[in-house]
Amino acid sequence: IFNNEEDVVSYFANDFVKDSAVLQAVELRKTPRLKTALPLEFSFEDREGERVTFKAIVTDLSEGGLFAEYLDVDCLADFNKCFEVAELKHLDLRIKLPGLEYIEVSGKVARTVIAGEQVGIGVEFLDLKHQDRDNIRAFLQS
Repeated sequence: IFNNEEDVVSYFANDFVKDSAVLQAVELRKTPRLKTALPLEFSFEDREGERVTFKAIVTDLSEGGLFAEYLDVDCLADFNKCFEVAELKHLDLRIKLPGLEYIEVSGKVARTVIAGEQVGIGVEFLDLKHQDRDNIRAFLQS
């Protein structure tokens, strides 16, 4: 058992990360993407107006958004009870880039992937600060 998401990322990082050269060869998006393994916290307001927070792993990152998987399984029952994944319109995100403080940004759910009990969400950034975009760009190019 791991103590937190950063321990999981440290242990499994090589399994999560794919060859970016292969990915970029078939990339059709506006901004380059990179397979990653980064800790993520996201929160939203449920139907009763209460703040709900979950943790996940960013497995795909670009300057325009991310894809998150490996949602905090202990909370998944509450997640489904509070909100249908497809209904999520606005998320507050905290992404941990190596060597930096958390990047805080708002996003909207662009797509969801549900495979059995595993839920993945694609999120488009809405208000990424210039400095945070530069930090993501530097990380993607490193």
